[in-house]
Amino acid sequence: MPADAAICASYRGVPPVTARKRGRIYLGPCRQGALTTTGLILESSQVTIQQSCKRLAEKTQSVGRWVIASRKYNQISSVVSGFVDEHFDTQRRRDPGTQFFGRRPDEWTAA
Repeated sequence: MPADAAICASYRGVPPVTARKRGRIYLGPCRQGALTTTGLILESSQVTIQQSCKRLAEKTQSVGRWVIASRKYNQISSVVSGFVDEHFDTQRRRDPGTQFFGRRPDEWTAA
């Protein structure tokens, strides 16, 4: 498994959803034990991460907000939903000097 392979939790801000109202959390490196024999992320791993993201969105409401910040437009958007893909992903880094350079969404919604 490549060192830059990771499970990706994607999340979105309040609609209308634009590129500046989306974000991702990369969890990795991905180990063989996290994958099915066909190379997909185990459903149990997807569910665990999805539930954790939902709890994070709900818990932060009592102490603050989980938000997506747009520096360009000087705006913030509360995170309201997301999903965990069954395919591993890679984080594309913008720094060319760094070493490392597939959706069946089970969507969650913050209460």
